[in-house]
This record gives sequence, structure tokens and C-alpha cells, in this order.
Amino acid sequence: MVFDRYFTEAVMPLIEEEYGIDIKKTALVDGLFALGFTILAISPVFRYFGDWLSQKTIMCIGMTLWTLLTFTFCFVPKQWFWLILLLRGLLDILADFFLSCALPLIGHMFSASNRRLAIFGSQLCSFLFRLIAICIAALVANQFSWHVARLIAPCLGVICLSLLLVFMKDPSGGNTEEEDEDDEPQVECSLFSCLKPLLTWSFALIMIGSLSVDFIHEGMFAVIPDFLDRTRNETGKQWPLFLSQSYYSDFMIYSAIKCAADVLGMLLGMEISKLLSKEPHSADPWVCAVGLFAFTPIFSLFLFFIKDGIVLPCVFLFISGVFLSLNQALSEDMMLSVIRPKFYTIAGQLQAFLTRLIAGISVKIQESNSEKTSFECMQFALMFLTVVAVIGGTCFLYLNLSFRKDREAADKNATPRQSDVEKSLFKYEKENIVSKASDNISYTFSAQTAIWKGLY
Repeated sequence: MVFDRYFTEAVMPLIEEEYGIDIKKTALVDGLFALGFTILAISPVFRYFGDWLSQKTIMCIGMTLWTLLTFTFCFVPKQWFWLILLLRGLLDILADFFLSCALPLIGHMFSASNRRLAIFGSQLCSFLFRLIAICIAALVANQFSWHVARLIAPCLGVICLSLLLVFMKDPSGGNTEEEDEDDEPQVECSLFSCLKPLLTWSFALIMIGSLSVDFIHEGMFAVIPDFLDRTRNETGKQWPLFLSQSYYSDFMIYSAIKCAADVLGMLLGMEISKLLSKEPHSADPWVCAVGLFAFTPIFSLFLFFIKDGIVLPCVFLFISGVFLSLNQALSEDMMLSVIRPKFYTIAGQLQAFLTRLIAGISVKIQESNSEKTSFECMQFALMFLTVVAVIGGTCFLYLNLSFRKDREAADKNATPRQSDVEKSLFKYEKENIVSKASDNISYTFSAQTAIWKGLY
């Protein structure tokens, strides 16, 4: 999914030129597709299919459809440009579905102690496939044809479908905590009442902070390759070594910088949080806030020194990306820790929709400042991202006021049969005490008997 999405973004100029359309203007259509999917995902109709079919079956059906659609995308005639738009919308829906499934699956299949490492592994695979997609688009699609290069996507779909069929097992509902099905009645909830349990300060602040990071990532991804290309053309600065001086080189170099910064940032974020936390994950909001606040001045240095060269600004770009990615794994783990396991799926679907919406808004805000003909306007548009970073950092700071309380409440409500567990533990301890007492009495009686026998 990640490969297809970023490959399509990378070869977008070639698709626009071949079909004579501006696909960037279809963001509203994509947003409507995503909105329709989200409404269906949290509606009783969608949950009915979730109860009727197993999660493995649903994912296999979705992967099969995605593979067929990506294969069809490669062979659309030029006169059927409307089919390109339709296939793009359908592929985005399927991609959003699988991306929304990732976080709930991690929450159900891994315990709280291993969940963060699983999130890191998922993000790492996403970064690697993103980099591979962009490199293939830059090296293959520009030299031959984007149709040929895009055939890799359905091949990957066949591999993923095979892995799902062979290795995937339906999650049992949690290594974290199981649902209390006997004590808690199952009540059918309406479209919006399912979102009511998510209306906590901690969940809202984590969501706003995470969306601000997504806003920055999407804005940088949409503008910085063009910004680097415009910088080279206006200042005459060139890439060193053997790199070709083209837009695809700028795109590939920025993608490599971003991938390395994201991986290093996530690793540092998890280790710093582990070192500073007196209690489990107590330092997570502080690490996330400091990362976003530190991103602001360093990214400003990138924009300030961009006219003096290319290498030094890219160093600042890498460092700012590391600080920005400190909260990648922490924020998702915090989100899972403040909600009950039965609402993981709804939270994942809501996050996927809002992320998609914020991504589209971010790109439009960046493009609305100019028609990308002025270096200063693009620089000003990127400076707006620092304001968003301050807003996100402020949300993570305020998160410290309610995070511990909401996390403890979620843990308490999610623990099944807590009173039964406590009674069992008390009964076991009581029996253990009685057993030890009887052993001591027997030992004392045996010792006294031996003493009396010795006397007589």
C-alpha cells in the first residue's frame, strides 16, 4: 500500500502529461472517498460484516481487490482518463482500510511491553517501502515507462496475499486485556455514539499532536523536492559527486534523508523515553513536545541557509527530521494506552481518515501561497510548518495534565473480571498461608514428640 501510494506521487508528472489531466485537483474527490469509507467503517453495516467474516478473510478479500485494481491501473487507455480518477479513489480507500487496520492489530496482538517495538517495526517497513518506491520511480519510470515500473505493485500484492493466507491468524482479542463479555452487556451503538468513549482529553490531545506531525510530513513531502529543484535553478548550486541535476534526484535525495531521519528519530525517541521514565512511559509526552519544539528552530535554519549552498541545509533538514520523528512510535503507543481494546479499530479508522484529510489540507495550504513560481513564496509556505509544530508541541505539553489519569482509567476498565482475579489471588494466598501454618504445626509437633521420646 505504501509502495503504491508513494510511487504514484512520484510519477504524477508523467501521468498528468500522458492523460492530460491535473490529478492534484482531485483532492476533493479523494477526500469524499475517504469520508465515505470512514462513515461505513464506523457504521453498524460495516461491523456486521466484521462479525460475519473473520478479520483474516476481510483482509484477504481487500488485498485481492487491491492487487486487481493496481494491475488494471497500468493498462488504462489514454481516452479513459476518468477511469484513472476512479481507480485512484478506490485504491486510496483500500490503502486507508489496511493502514487503519495496522494499529488495532498491533494493539490486539502484542502486549503493552512489546507494543512499542511492534509499532517501530511497522513504521520501519513503511519507510523502507516508501524509499524503494521513490527510487524505482526516479530510476526506472523516468528512463522507460511508469506502466512497466508500476507492475511491481501487483506483484507485491500477490506476495502479501500469500503471506496472509499462510501465516496470518485471527487475533484473539488481546495479549493486552480481554473483554469482559459476561459482566458488560453488548449494546449496539449508532454511528456517532461509538465515538463517545474516545472523547477524552488525552485522546484528543494525542490526536491533535499526531495530526500536526502528519501535516508537517505531508507538507514537506509535497513541497521540499520542488523547493530544492527551484533552489538549484535560481542559485546555480548543484549536487556534489555523481548525482544528476534533475527533479528526480531532488526527490530521491530528500526521500533518503527523510527515511534515515525517521528511523533514527524513532529509535532515539524510544530510548530517551525509557531512560527518563520513572514510571512506565511517563516521559512520553515530554519527549514528544521537546521534539516538536526543537524541530522549529532547526528547520528555520534549513530555510535560512538554503541560498548559501545545498549540503549544509540538508544537514539541518536531517536533524530537524530526527526531532520531528521522536514521537512517531510514542504517540501511537500513547493512543492505544488511553483507550479500551474494544475501541482500537474505531480509533484506527478515525485516525486514518483525519490523517488523510490533514494531508490534503496541508498540500493545498502549501500550494495556495503561490503557483510555485516564486522561491520566496515557497519559503514562506514552509515556514508555516514551524507554527504547526509549536501547536503540536503545546498539545503534548498539556497532555501531561491528563495522560496518567486516563491511562489508569483505561487499564482499569479494560481488565477483565478484576474482582474475580482479586478474589482468586486472595483465596490462593489464604490457602498458601493455611498450608504453611499447618506445615509449621506438624513440624513443631514432630519435634516435640522426638524430644519426649529422647527423655523417656
